[in-house]
Amino acid sequence: FGRTCGVPPRKLAGKTDLKIWPKDLAERYRADDREVMRSGRVKKVEEPLVDRAGAMSIIETIKVPILNERGQVIGTAGIARDITERKRIEASRQQLAERLLDVQEEERKNISAMLHDHLGQLLTLARLELGSLPLRSEASKKTIQNTLRKMDEALAVVRNMAISLRPPLLDDLGIEAALETLVEDFTGNSGIRTAFARQGPAPVLDKAAET
Repeated sequence: FGRTCGVPPRKLAGKTDLKIWPKDLAERYRADDREVMRSGRVKKVEEPLVDRAGAMSIIETIKVPILNERGQVIGTAGIARDITERKRIEASRQQLAERLLDVQEEERKNISAMLHDHLGQLLTLARLELGSLPLRSEASKKTIQNTLRKMDEALAVVRNMAISLRPPLLDDLGIEAALETLVEDFTGNSGIRTAFARQGPAPVLDKAAET
């Protein structure tokens, strides 16, 4: 404890938090102690700690009540450990996860655009050309009609794949329009009547939150 706060142990006896730490930290520590004494329950907290050189650490402290022989709370004791490195690793992992999500979503967006704009257009043009062919017999008419139905199914599959990868509306018109369309599609596919409504002003969300 002396090393942590930069005070020789022999000089710590009898000192309060206010005599050791900056006032804002000391008040926070004292508030935690008062809560443990008031409730009589163990409390685990993560607290910032600034040493004499101004270096910031994160300390995980388990605070427990001290009872006298009559079961009355007369103080607190704390067991603390430095978790600065663990918190740094957690923050790095979180940043990595967010970066991976961004990369994945960008890839999904590119594939969705390729399916919708390129493959979808090719299928549409092929369908138009096939539909304009002259029909010389009932057999050829039937064959072309069957092929057109299959191309319509292929177009629907491509559209659904593109939308499920990355809804274009999300980028073009935002989260509200995308949610409205999602609800409409769900109603059409499931037969369950569903409605979308927003209360209050339209939210302003960043791209990650919208995704």
